[in-house]
Amino acid sequence: MLGTSGSLLRVEGEGVELSSLFVRKGATYARLWNASGAPRLASVQGDGKGELVTVGLRLEEGERLAGGDVSLRPWGLQTVRLSELGRT
Repeated sequence: MLGTSGSLLRVEGEGVELSSLFVRKGATYARLWNASGAPRLASVQGDGKGELVTVGLRLEEGERLAGGDVSLRPWGLQTVRLSELGRT
């Protein structure tokens, strides 16, 4: 697993792992994994230069993260896009 903090992104939450970080079509994505059998809430903080948006498996449009909190299903994956301000 990748570290859960760095200059670009910080992920906090019991049992939550940063499983991948990648760029596609100029956008940066982070994939989070709930490594437990119970639902978890993760706190995701970017570098302060943009917004965080949850997206589906096909990386389609999603919803902005209110306060940087994202819900994860038991053993679930969630992808988050780091968007520039004003873009979703």
